[in-house]
Amino acid sequence: MIRPFASALMLCGFWATSVLADEVLPWLDQDKLPANMALVADEHEVVLRVTGPTQPHRAVILEAANPKMASHVYVLRGQIKYEGVEPIGFVEMWSHFGDNEAYFTRTLAPQGPMGQLGGASDWREVALPFTSVPGKLPTKLVVNVILPGKGTVFVKPFTLSSVAGGQPAAAQPFDNAWWSERAAGLIGGIIGGVLGLIGAVVGTLAGIGVARRVAVGLCVSVIFAGILSLLAGAAALGMGQPWFVYYPFLLGGVIGVAVCGLNLPAIRKRYDALELRRMAAMDA
Repeated sequence: MIRPFASALMLCGFWATSVLADEVLPWLDQDKLPANMALVADEHEVVLRVTGPTQPHRAVILEAANPKMASHVYVLRGQIKYEGVEPIGFVEMWSHFGDNEAYFTRTLAPQGPMGQLGGASDWREVALPFTSVPGKLPTKLVVNVILPGKGTVFVKPFTLSSVAGGQPAAAQPFDNAWWSERAAGLIGGIIGGVLGLIGAVVGTLAGIGVARRVAVGLCVSVIFAGILSLLAGAAALGMGQPWFVYYPFLLGGVIGVAVCGLNLPAIRKRYDALELRRMAAMDA
């Protein structure tokens, strides 16, 4: 019972690490870029520049075949800035399902991450979400920039995120988020690593029957921390925080309370049995 406990805790911890991971999608190869597109340096990184008008209708900036994702709910995020865009332009993502089925997401909202392109803007977030049906994942993603008239658009690399648990992939401004989506990945990694380490320590101590107070104390601490994490996650959810803020809290809390709570009686029972054996051996 002790080894499955440690394995379950480490496995859940590693899952917490990987579920929030992002995949950075590369641009088209430079030799495939048309004349109105080029890779240029912007401070300390390379960005893609698109000059309008895009002819005949759109500028394809990204094609990703068989993208890696863990959920049918996903969102493509990036940073974009532009100048002199007139008339209104937008960014679109086409989700292809085989050869004969495709659906688009476009940044045509008045403002926010799904806001349209018009006039000038410094770097801002752009988000292209999509919700498919469970078990149906895209075979290809294509991202285009549409500039009907003049203007210049600069785009940083996009990251593809699967939304765990099938939560709605609604794009919304995250100016009041407690931390960024990238920071959430780091937090998930730390939580996963800590849970995995605790599982290994408790499993080893209980397996050889030593340091009962340490093993039990670690389990109780994880349960208590898990309850606090669940409360923090519920508070974040109630305050309208984005999924990448409340999800690490809720996932870590569920793992801590469920795994440690269910296995704590078995750990105590094992220590009691070992103590009885030692007493019987001494009496003999």
